[in-house]
Amino acid sequence: MKKNTGNSNTRSRKQNAKLPMAAGIAIAIAALSIMLLFIMYGVSNIGESADNPYVLIYSNQNENFPYISMRNSIHAAGFNYALIDSSEMYEEDGETYRIPTRYGSKDVVILSIGEASFEIMNDLYTRDNVMGFVMLDPSYPGNAAIEGFGRTVPDKDVAIFTFNDPDANLMEMSDARMLFERLSGVDTIFGTPVTRGGVLSSSVYISNNQNRYLSMSHWKSGRMLMLSSPIFQNELSGYLGITFGDGASYGRVNTWFVLVFLGIIMAAAGISMFLFFLPVPNGSGFDFEKKGTDSFAAILNLGMAIWLPVLAIAGTFIPQLVDYVKYIIYFAPIAMLLLMTLTRLGFILVNKTAFERRDKRILNIFIVAVAELLWLLGTMLLLTNLSVKSIEDKNLIMLLIASIVDVICVSVLAYADTKSRFSGQGGCSYFGNPIYILEMFIPSVLTLVYVILFKRTELLNDCLYGISLVVVPFILSLPIKRNSDSFEIAGLVHGISTALLFFVIL
Repeated sequence: MKKNTGNSNTRSRKQNAKLPMAAGIAIAIAALSIMLLFIMYGVSNIGESADNPYVLIYSNQNENFPYISMRNSIHAAGFNYALIDSSEMYEEDGETYRIPTRYGSKDVVILSIGEASFEIMNDLYTRDNVMGFVMLDPSYPGNAAIEGFGRTVPDKDVAIFTFNDPDANLMEMSDARMLFERLSGVDTIFGTPVTRGGVLSSSVYISNNQNRYLSMSHWKSGRMLMLSSPIFQNELSGYLGITFGDGASYGRVNTWFVLVFLGIIMAAAGISMFLFFLPVPNGSGFDFEKKGTDSFAAILNLGMAIWLPVLAIAGTFIPQLVDYVKYIIYFAPIAMLLLMTLTRLGFILVNKTAFERRDKRILNIFIVAVAELLWLLGTMLLLTNLSVKSIEDKNLIMLLIASIVDVICVSVLAYADTKSRFSGQGGCSYFGNPIYILEMFIPSVLTLVYVILFKRTELLNDCLYGISLVVVPFILSLPIKRNSDSFEIAGLVHGISTALLFFVIL
């Protein structure tokens, strides 16, 4: 193997050089920003009190619900917050909606999401402790079902939030808009709405007696997307505070979202800047005798990448297997990592090629790994319901096994790539050959194409989750691999980030 002594000496001096002050400033900014994320998670709990009324949220789609931001916004309005599980929202007949016993003596506002919103109001409006109703994108129940309801029935405040409907006419009107007109007597076709929210304004109609409220958002579709919107949460918090409480606290809602956004962006920027100042050990200084090749492994991996989506798509046509298709998508990346590892074992285990670590400052790369994982954890705490208790035992076992396999495989593949570069063969395997990462996308992307073409929307989120399981761990572990020979740390970062994603997905 040929070596360029001059370049090696230069690179060696670079590696031993003290990091500039800018690197320290960058990692300090990242640390403060990460700390801010956890602070904002704690801030979302502020305002809960035993004396507060409750907002009870009824939803049959809690998978992507913005738990933390919604909790902050509802607390800002002076309310406690409770998401009613599907097992609690029905009477024994399994059809009639109810208020769980522990809230029976509390003043409550019912926030219902989706088609069944009117039915929920119909079953609960006679309860004395119900202060009012908020419905998000309700369906129109039909003229017969709504008979008897109007401006005074129910004798409680009713708010309806729905999507943008600018071109409505008497024959083509959204269900939510029709429901509001029947409950309020307001003509929304020829009436003039009030707008709020600036460029992304909502169109608002309010009945003459002030007890019926309709807000048509700038959003055109996607309930959970609308729920996560700062503009929607600001308006919802304001409505709750003004109608049922002591006033609105728009500042808290706005500030919370701004600080969360700044924390996520500044933490990522600080980590990136710190990485910029770290020396790269496997750069210049070696004359590669030949490019690392593992075409046989790439072909095998491509075969698996094609067969996995075929199995997933075939499973959608078999009723008994439909519920298990998502697991093929979720675990496809780990199955492919395992195949990559097995096909590279010969090169990894043979000692003909010497290997020596070239970076000695493991502390720097350890700092990066910890910062990345804390940044991911803080971001996921704020954006998702990251809870071990929410995972079933069987899924928890799968998660642990998958994460361990992930750590081992990625560590071994990172070692193979580092060893290949050290021996003058260039990069190969997962981190060194872009073909592999492209192949990793195939199972989720091909299944996503099928989902879109054949409108199998129940698998849409699963495909997006599968893509995230490829992208996020790779992006977080790649800088560790590129900036050091610490293949074990790269494997840990990849495996832990995969586990955090699984906590949300499973």
